[in-house]
Amino acid sequence: MSTVSSSKKSAPTRTSKPTTSAKRSAPTKKPSGSTQAKAPKANDQVRLSKDAGAQPQQGQVPNFSSWAAPSAVARSPELKPLTGDTLKRKSKGQSVKDLQNHLNQGAKNKLEVDGKFGPLTQKAVRKFQKQHNLTVDGKVGPETMAALNKGLKPAEAPKPTEAPKTAEEPKPTEAPKKAEEPKPTEVPKKSDAPKKAEGIPQLADKKLSTQEKFDHYKAMVEAAGGKVDTQRPTVLGLRGLGIDGKRHDSGKNTGSGDDTFVVLGHDKKGNPTVTELKGATHAAVKRGSVAGGVAQLRPGNYDVSRRHDYKGHDAWAVNGGGNVPVYRDRNRDGQISDAEKAHAVANNTKGDGILFHFDRGVSIGCQTLPVDQLGALNKAVGGGNFRYTLLDANRPQ
Repeated sequence: MSTVSSSKKSAPTRTSKPTTSAKRSAPTKKPSGSTQAKAPKANDQVRLSKDAGAQPQQGQVPNFSSWAAPSAVARSPELKPLTGDTLKRKSKGQSVKDLQNHLNQGAKNKLEVDGKFGPLTQKAVRKFQKQHNLTVDGKVGPETMAALNKGLKPAEAPKPTEAPKTAEEPKPTEAPKKAEEPKPTEVPKKSDAPKKAEGIPQLADKKLSTQEKFDHYKAMVEAAGGKVDTQRPTVLGLRGLGIDGKRHDSGKNTGSGDDTFVVLGHDKKGNPTVTELKGATHAAVKRGSVAGGVAQLRPGNYDVSRRHDYKGHDAWAVNGGGNVPVYRDRNRDGQISDAEKAHAVANNTKGDGILFHFDRGVSIGCQTLPVDQLGALNKAVGGGNFRYTLLDANRPQ
């Protein structure tokens, strides 16, 4: 059990890490990063604080959109294919210039190609998404990039000239069949995981192989800016989604065992491992010993470090037990409302001593698991440190 306090510091600084790749096909997201940990504190109580200068909230930016795209208006051959990670407001650089060139072709847009993703560029993106029946969110992710790239004319002249030659052969009907054969064979090679991760986050199908389950959850982690590799285990928290597949309001801030934790790791041979556990990513009670109200850890990416046992059981500290972004149940009704979330974000509300520990039924902000599930977590992470990505599993993507 933990206490929570509130204070304010200077305004946070946000950083972003846009990346690009040379591939012409749909891009692959490889975001990374997590909040650095501070030294663990001895106090086991959670203390909420309103701190304007502490680290900003780790943004949850999941995007599980389909990579398939409808046909788009043909573009001129000089356009460069759009590649890399998601482009959005405040993105800068050559990738944004390429995007602006795409949006200016075949439309009435007159965007200044300045490499800055401002409101006019966002408006043009929304217009394009609406015209092509895409998710209208003003962000250029894999689906929108694919639609924009769909209109690019082939830059290589030999390819279109080869088709007529095969058509002139004695067996003209065989040429189209041979040209189409590679396409269906490429689909089975790709894992079903990204497809199953579309829309609202969900549990992996039990019929999937371990590798497919691993890819399914890895897609969620990476889309949210988290990282999965062989160096350190990654734990995925799914708030609002139980291990039995049942959903509940993710704003609910009482109870226990109704959320899911998924541990992604590797065995000694480097093979992927997936461990699904039940627990709670929220508090257990409406009222606690803090004046500001019971805490709820905000969705985001964190570093979690092993600490001394908590009341005789295994325990870990989120960000070393230091300040972490949280919501507060200000009216103590056991529910985190949209207004309370907005207030916490505006005031950079922070919490201290957020732990992973066994479920005592009195948590006021920690991540909790039943004793047997906590033991399984300890085994899955090898008793050491791990990365933690927390998602709102009821948020449509």
